[in-house]
Amino acid sequence: MNSIIPWVGGKNYLKKTIANYIPKDIMTYVEPFGGAGWVLLYKDKWAETEVYNDLDERLVNMFRTIKNYPEELAKELGDYPIDKDTFHYFLAYSGETDIEKAARFIYVQSLSYGAKAETYIPFHNGSKDFQNKCRQLISLSKRLSDVIIENESYEVIIDKYDNENTFFYCDPPYSRGVKYNVARDFNHQLLKKILDKINCRFLLSYNDNSEIRELYKDYDIVTFERHNTLIKINKTDKRSPYKELLIGNYDLEAIKNISNQIEIDF
Repeated sequence: MNSIIPWVGGKNYLKKTIANYIPKDIMTYVEPFGGAGWVLLYKDKWAETEVYNDLDERLVNMFRTIKNYPEELAKELGDYPIDKDTFHYFLAYSGETDIEKAARFIYVQSLSYGAKAETYIPFHNGSKDFQNKCRQLISLSKRLSDVIIENESYEVIIDKYDNENTFFYCDPPYSRGVKYNVARDFNHQLLKKILDKINCRFLLSYNDNSEIRELYKDYDIVTFERHNTLIKINKTDKRSPYKELLIGNYDLEAIKNISNQIEIDF
């Protein structure tokens, strides 16, 4: 299942790769930096208990509204015209009720260039695409029915859910190499100190650079490339490669091999 919105740093194009490195023998699956939920939603269920968390109240309100009021949200979203004036109005006025706030947030994220909520970029299919989004809300509500949705700092969430049967998938703001300022004040050293002390397994997504490699040099690291979907490098419209890391406190390749074997057996 796909997320309902694009998001800066979202893992739409990486969710399948990431899933290959997530252990199957876990009882609690937790995302301390949930974002748009692309990895969470990639599977029907990761574990008996699933936890989504994000510090951004807009994201949390959106997911809670989808979970509890999908039909009302679909009606609200379906009534919006697809045009530039409405986009800029919703940028200025996010709404009064939780349903209005969720609908306008989905609208602005869906129609903004690079998911930055600044520049209006219309859908190719206009209202038809939004009709599809409205239909998707019911399925998303069912998927989220048993998911615990939190609105805390990642430190609180890690401390709250840390035990030997938990798995944390962490997707913090990247250290550098992206063209947004959302990560400017994030303390990467503090996250490392917290992960050093946990009692369970974690998988961490990061941009590939020497500082992060040095910081996590004692952990298992896998390197891979993806295309930068926002930057054109020549007239053929190819995209520049962007190197990323997956970092874990367990044998990542062994888990990947097990995942591949399960797919073959199935």
